Amino acid sequence: MMNWKNITSYSRSDNDRTPRAWELKIEQISIVITRHIHHAPDVWVLLCPPFCNGKEISNGTADDAKDAAVKYVHSCLRECLTELDKIAKVE
Repeated sequence: MMNWKNITSYSRSDNDRTPRAWELKIEQISIVITRHIHHAPDVWVLLCPPFCNGKEISNGTADDAKDAAVKYVHSCLRECLTELDKIAKVE
């Protein structure tokens, strides 16, 4: 089960406490989905260094964005492993 944590920072004067940032930590990887001022208000942005920084991932619900983020990072990791496998077999 994935344990996403609400990491939204709120100011004292915020009346709206709707979560705008979520983080999932798996071993050495931190996957964050957030709203960002430089994107449309309904867009979720993915942050997951070193794989991506500021990729628009979804404009659906937070749960849609979480699923899309995990799938995207999974795909990036697969591509990295494929490249590493090629190098390891050459040396």
